Amino acid sequence: MGLLGSIREYFERRKFQRTVFAQALKLHTQEYLHGGTVLSSVSQETKERFVQELMQRIANCFQAENPAMAVREAIVEHVLGYAQLQVLCMTEEEKAQTFYSSNPYISGQLCHQIELAAEHVDEVARFKWESEANSQDLMDFCNTRCALHLYFMNAFNLARMELGDQTDPDWFRPLVEAQLVYEENTIRDKLALPLLTKDMIEALAYSVMWNKVMAGDANPFYEWCQTWPDKYLAGRGPLPTR
Repeated sequence: MGLLGSIREYFERRKFQRTVFAQALKLHTQEYLHGGTVLSSVSQETKERFVQELMQRIANCFQAENPAMAVREAIVEHVLGYAQLQVLCMTEEEKAQTFYSSNPYISGQLCHQIELAAEHVDEVARFKWESEANSQDLMDFCNTRCALHLYFMNAFNLARMELGDQTDPDWFRPLVEAQLVYEENTIRDKLALPLLTKDMIEALAYSVMWNKVMAGDANPFYEWCQTWPDKYLAGRGPLPTR
């Protein structure tokens, strides 16, 4: 790189560290890795690896041909991973504290079936087989993985806002809520449990939200609501009467 290159990199890094975005990422990291979440207990080496991976991925997104779409892709990746695990380990008490607490299509009850449900989520099934995990082990595994997905997806959401990819009302939380609806009912269908949506076709409508994000729609939530005005999501649309 040479001396001049090293000096330039030093000042660019220092300049970045003084930005509002960098400070937001710092606070975000402090909250997730040192603020009492399940990630607080991992080793310092592991925490540093998480931070390095995050910063490298954000840098890659910002250097992409279309930074906004690269960030959206990263958000979707982690939302999909998070939702699949969250419906397995979330309790009813935890659901009551979420922004989607009023959504009737997410129950917080699948945790009682986690050993059976684990067989239908590849990474959980693998963990169960490799470690001969019991229900509590599976809950702990899913909660830890969920926390890691949250760390990454919320950081990428900060990057999205930094790039000006915002709407009012915003689409990020509806995306998470929609995917949780889909994953909950997918697991219920595989376990032959009663669906919370009318049927799996209705559940599939919720899975389309992430497609609208990846299609580059200016406001994916608006487009989703226009496509399915009869579906409930994020406080909009009719609640089920049954």
